[in-house]
Amino acid sequence: MRVRADFSSQRRKTTSDSALHDLHELVLRLQSYGSDIAVIEKTGEQKIFHTAEKLSCDVEALAPHLHSRGLCNCNIALLGENSYRWIVCFLAIACGVGTAVLLDKELTDAELDAQLLKSDSAALFCTSTFYE
Repeated sequence: MRVRADFSSQRRKTTSDSALHDLHELVLRLQSYGSDIAVIEKTGEQKIFHTAEKLSCDVEALAPHLHSRGLCNCNIALLGENSYRWIVCFLAIACGVGTAVLLDKELTDAELDAQLLKSDSAALFCTSTFYE
């Protein structure tokens, strides 16, 4: 998987007025790139293309769901392989919901338990690889 740094075929000029101030502003700006590819996810031999608009919409949909679950201003852990879902979760958390606690997938179960306790995470997003 890779994230494309320039969403258009032509490089857009950046000025101090267009500088990003936070990640939420980045997510909002993604909508203006519409059907441009933002993330290419490779699963096996198949490539899945995710547009900038879809990424923005998915992040904007997850954030209020986290708020409704009482996870505002909380530490929320992320554990798993790099994926489109991981990006959506990270951006939704980091764009104002709370603090994203990024856990190394190579840690042992005991180390993961210790990190979760130490971080005081209120929730954990993980891939099925780590779900038991």
